[in-house]
Amino acid sequence: PPAFGRTLESLGIVPKRHLIYPDHHPYSAPDIIAIARCMEEVGVKVALTTEKDAVRIEKLPVPFPVLAVGVSLTLTGGQPELKRFLDTLFP
Repeated sequence: PPAFGRTLESLGIVPKRHLIYPDHHPYSAPDIIAIARCMEEVGVKVALTTEKDAVRIEKLPVPFPVLAVGVSLTLTGGQPELKRFLDTLFP
């Protein structure tokens, strides 16, 4: 959860409220109702989540838009060292 908050911050996004669920949380209908209530309380129309959680959430009937925030990694150096290290793990 802290990493997701930092990702949003790096994008200039300041959530009105940040609901935190455990990793690998099995979202349920009561969770969706709680999220919808929270959204109504703070006056937002869209929920932001990780790509991983979006996959779980979209399996349920959700009465609000859900946007998944993706993360990518670009190596700007050290590629040869990383390749040598990975080759030791996966020969």
